[in-house]
Amino acid sequence: MSAAPRVLQPNISAANYQQVDSDRISKEVIIDKGAGEIVFVSVDKKSNQVIDQYPEESRLRSRAYLRAMDTLKQDAKLLDRRMETDRSV
Repeated sequence: MSAAPRVLQPNISAANYQQVDSDRISKEVIIDKGAGEIVFVSVDKKSNQVIDQYPEESRLRSRAYLRAMDTLKQDAKLLDRRMETDRSV
């Protein structure tokens, strides 16, 4: 019977893992004006694919929609509002 071959594990420290990640991943901060949110994004530098994002895209879309609806309501109130000094004759 022969001994199983020994598998060598690479000796990579946590600092080296961070270096590998920073070479491959770009971290960005974006301001989404429609949603009124700050967005944190991690992007793969080679493929330009988003790896991680906070808040998620669906949450940003819903917040932008709700903000637009609030703006429409406020605009409608301003148009319908009369000043107390206005009189109809």
